[in-house]
Amino acid sequence: MIPVATGGAFTRECLQSVLHSLADFDGSSQMILVLNGLGQSDRESLAALLAHPRVKSVERPERIGSAPARCLGISLAQGRHVLLTDADCLVPRDWVAEMAKAGASHGVASGHVQAANRVLNAYVHVQQEIDRVRNSAVTRRGTRRYPTVANMAARRELLTYLVDDPDNTAEDIQLSVEFLSRGIKVGTVDHAVVRTIYPSSFMECLSRQAKHARGVAFAQRRWSRRQWPRPGMAGPLALGVAAFIMVWRLRLSHRERMIALALLLCFAAQWAFYLVMLRRCKQVRQAGPEVRPHQQQPLR
Repeated sequence: MIPVATGGAFTRECLQSVLHSLADFDGSSQMILVLNGLGQSDRESLAALLAHPRVKSVERPERIGSAPARCLGISLAQGRHVLLTDADCLVPRDWVAEMAKAGASHGVASGHVQAANRVLNAYVHVQQEIDRVRNSAVTRRGTRRYPTVANMAARRELLTYLVDDPDNTAEDIQLSVEFLSRGIKVGTVDHAVVRTIYPSSFMECLSRQAKHARGVAFAQRRWSRRQWPRPGMAGPLALGVAAFIMVWRLRLSHRERMIALALLLCFAAQWAFYLVMLRRCKQVRQAGPEVRPHQQQPLR
C-alpha cells in the first residue's frame, strides 16, 4: 500500500521497483495506490502503471496527507498482510517475498532505510544516521521501538491508526505508541532495506521536521502522560536535554554532529510550538459556540 502525491520520474521508478518485486513473489498480491491530490499531468505520467492488472488505485482530488491516505488504502486491502512503503522508496527485488514472510512470522515487522541520494552530503549523512539509530532501537522486551512505515509488514487487523488528522505525517510515532500500549511485538528484518531520498539542505530538513513535529504533537495530545514515555520521547524539553547525549553517540564527524545537534534542538522547538498551537486550537473550538459581545449582530 503506497500513498502517491507526485508523478515524477523518480516516483515512477520507485513504483516500478515494487511491481518488479510483486512479479517475483510466488503468491497472490496486489499494489494499492492512493492518489493523493495528483495534478492532471502527474496522473497522465502514471497512466501505464495504473493500468497494470496487479495495481488497484483510489483517487482523492484534494491533498489529504500521507497518514489519512494510508488509512484509506489499508481499509481497501483484502489480503491478510499489508506491506507499507512510500512513493519515494526503491525496494529490492525480493522485498515483497521477504516482508510477507516476516509479517507472517512476527505479526508486525519492519526493515531498514538507507539513502538513495546521488550526492551524500553532510545533511544526508545526518538524516541517515539518525534513522539508523532510531530504527535499531529495541525495548527490554525485545520489540522494535520505532517501526518505520517506509519498510513495514503487518497483519491487516494490527494496523490501527489514530483518528484522521490532515497535518499528521508521524505514523511511525503513532504506531510505536499503539503497538507498545497493546503489547504487540515488532520484529526486525535486518536484511530488508529500502532506499529513499533524504533532505540534502538545512531548510529541507527543517521542512521535513515541521511535518513530523505536527504529527508528534498530535499523537502526544491523544495519549495519556503514562502512555507517552513508552516510545522513549517524554516531551520536547526532555528531547532538547537528551539531544547532546544522542549526538555524542552518533557515528558522525564533528561538523555533522553539530548539524545533528542543531536539527534535534530545532525539532524540539517545533514540537513544543505545535503542542501549544494544538492546545490553543482546542480552546478555540471549545469556545466556538459562545457569542462575544463585539460579535453580536446589530438590531434591525
